[in-house]
Amino acid sequence: MSLHSIWSGVRIPLALCLVLLLVLLISCSSLPTLVPDMARAPAAPVPVDGLQGPLSAARSKAILDRLKSGGAPTSIFSLHLAIEETIVGSPLTEGNKVELLQDGPNTYQAMIEAINAARDHINMEAYILDDEVGQRFAEALIARQRKGVQVNLIRDSVGTLGAPPEFFERLSATGIKVLEYNPVNPMTVKSGWDV
Repeated sequence: MSLHSIWSGVRIPLALCLVLLLVLLISCSSLPTLVPDMARAPAAPVPVDGLQGPLSAARSKAILDRLKSGGAPTSIFSLHLAIEETIVGSPLTEGNKVELLQDGPNTYQAMIEAINAARDHINMEAYILDDEVGQRFAEALIARQRKGVQVNLIRDSVGTLGAPPEFFERLSATGIKVLEYNPVNPMTVKSGWDV
């Protein structure tokens, strides 16, 4: 069967085609634009904050030079710094660390260790939280909240749909700020669930 014979029986009204074209054009109007000025390197040196506040220009330059020396020569680093500082509106901060965790048990253990080491605040987002691992997280988060560390938790509405309300009430009762992301509302469902 040819493609022509499949489509020959399909008739799409002209008005529907125009509406679809209009929707497509409207949705494309919100695409981000790159301002040409963003492509230039920053005129002023990029400030870097340390644990005690802003670092000197010399110390900031030394840190940035060390970071630059670790990669291949490219102007993308300067562009990235300029864009990042423009978007965030604050300087870079020294002493950050990123570690790639590749499996569940090691990831969960590293997260629990980070929770236990937190001194000021914890910002956590979770999709599923009421399983056995979620119970371990809940205990660790409650313990830190009781030690004076402010815990802020965003939970996904779909991922925690089966969680008993008591699970989150227990967290909230200790002072943990729990926010449900994109709450599921059965009253707004017209023709079934669409994730």
